[in-house]
Amino acid sequence: MAAPPHVIKPGLISLAQQSGAAVCLTCAFYENTWAFNSGDQIMTSKPLSKVIIRFGPLELIPQDMDSAGFEEVRLRIERKMMEGYEMGTASS
Repeated sequence: MAAPPHVIKPGLISLAQQSGAAVCLTCAFYENTWAFNSGDQIMTSKPLSKVIIRFGPLELIPQDMDSAGFEEVRLRIERKMMEGYEMGTASS
């Protein structure tokens, strides 16, 4: 199982905010993986492995936010991403 994400970077929120695009929370779970020796813990599934991809609801990002509102949105998305990961590992 891949390590859960720990931080949603501000760039994701900023890009969605500037483009007007929504953020779609997504978690992927792999049965058998190859893990690369890198700091970002990149993994890929081995051939013929079971892969489950779970998509969450679209999160619309307001275009007019101050820095406190921006951080509030970032933390909300980060929390939802972790909740999605926990739910997925419990049911995998």
